[in-house]
Amino acid sequence: MKRKVNYSVENRCVELLRRLRWPGGVKCPRCDGEHILEVGQMRTFPEHKRYYCSGCRYTFSDTSMTLFHGSRLPLSKWFDAIILGANGSSAMGIKKELHITYKAAWRIKHLMGEDSLVHEIRQRLLKKG
Repeated sequence: MKRKVNYSVENRCVELLRRLRWPGGVKCPRCDGEHILEVGQMRTFPEHKRYYCSGCRYTFSDTSMTLFHGSRLPLSKWFDAIILGANGSSAMGIKKELHITYKAAWRIKHLMGEDSLVHEIRQRLLKKG
């Protein structure tokens, strides 16, 4: 079954992630270098950019070294789950609300518990809502 992604919402989520993660501009998550080249986009999520650090020669994306890395779910679903989790939803509630598997909902619920990036995203999203 093909994923349905609202690209304008996904773009806004990626932009928020970039602003929170790199307020002064993109930096390498490995060496904290600032000499970064944009080298393309992710195949699965074209809104996500790929970067190359000329300092340590590391190629990374918007989600590299975050709990979102490697996930097949769009950031918009993750952000919805963050809101639901802040409102006290269980993994089963997240599963039903977002129409994802229980395994994915359980993973999301447990990964976002103590993550500082998730805490910042939650604060931003709840302020707007």
